[in-house]
Amino acid sequence: MDTTMSMAAPPVLRGSSDYYIWRRQLRTYVNEVNPMMWEAITGVSLHPADVTDERLRISLQTTARRAVNVLLRAVAPEIANMIREEQTANEVWKYPERRYSKGTIIQPYVLLTELTHLIQVGSVNEFISNIERIANERALMGHPVDTGTKLGCLLRGVQPHLHPYTAAYEAQWESIALNKTSNATEASNAELEIELERLFDRAAMGLQYYEESAQLKE
Repeated sequence: MDTTMSMAAPPVLRGSSDYYIWRRQLRTYVNEVNPMMWEAITGVSLHPADVTDERLRISLQTTARRAVNVLLRAVAPEIANMIREEQTANEVWKYPERRYSKGTIIQPYVLLTELTHLIQVGSVNEFISNIERIANERALMGHPVDTGTKLGCLLRGVQPHLHPYTAAYEAQWESIALNKTSNATEASNAELEIELERLFDRAAMGLQYYEESAQLKE
């Protein structure tokens, strides 16, 4: 599977502004190349330190060396110049993490503002993808977006011609919330989140259907 490395280039880190996106994309890339490589990069191995199987030991060592090469290719030249090639994959990984992940303290709030001001420009499907992308980026920073916020952004951000269809989902949301507030326990809050996730999925599918139906009538 390592032959994938010669077919596709890894995502390239440019600086703190794209660190979290890069980290997510790099993990996807590495998992497609060789899942064992991610173990070498993060330093969290699923294999014992004293591997007795010779073939497995050699495979792990080879994978670890390749992981270093992938990381050096996955950062901009000016960043790569600051990294010593004799470092382990995990040591190389920690350099951009230390340098760029901490320099974006305001980024979760920038993303939240971007999310709450998001409006549909292209298709409903593209709009939903943008909501999920921003929510995922924020979650990677340790600031997950609650489903209620995502749902509100979806229902209020779609094009005006879809607003008549959002009323039913807003009514369902209000009904769910009223049922749960009468018993505001930790369990009921968790149940509320699950029900809102289901409502978000239903609203997303419904709005896509309404949009496609309107296009067919044109």
